[in-house]
Amino acid sequence: MRKFKSFSILVLSLMVMMSTLVGCGGGGGGGGQSAASGISSNAGQPGDAGQPGAVSGATTKVVNLAWDPSTNQDGTPLSNLAGYKVHYGTTSGTYTSVVTVDQGNTAAVNISEPGTYYFVVTALDSDGNESGYSQEVSTVVS
Repeated sequence: MRKFKSFSILVLSLMVMMSTLVGCGGGGGGGGQSAASGISSNAGQPGDAGQPGAVSGATTKVVNLAWDPSTNQDGTPLSNLAGYKVHYGTTSGTYTSVVTVDQGNTAAVNISEPGTYYFVVTALDSDGNESGYSQEVSTVVS
């Protein structure tokens, strides 16, 4: 993982909120990029026909995350910020899943299994460089 040369450490001052989505089978929008939020994910929504792991009647929790935008060390906005990646997993310090955020500083992560989840965010520049991890935050999904 390459680090940016001159930007402040990303502060993941997360607002963790959960809501429940209950699948009822049948159609629905697909995964992919959300036009409203600019969040890219390969995860299907509950009830999406043909999506891997889609189960009729399955319950999915949505963890909504927000963080402070990355800036240069002097506090000015980054001119080459291309987006963020939200890394998460069920073990502290081990992140097995990623959601890419093309715009903004929020993400909605779909969680289908109960447990404790740990989240960090990295910033991406236009050359493909990725920052180091933000501070880790966690939440329990039941």
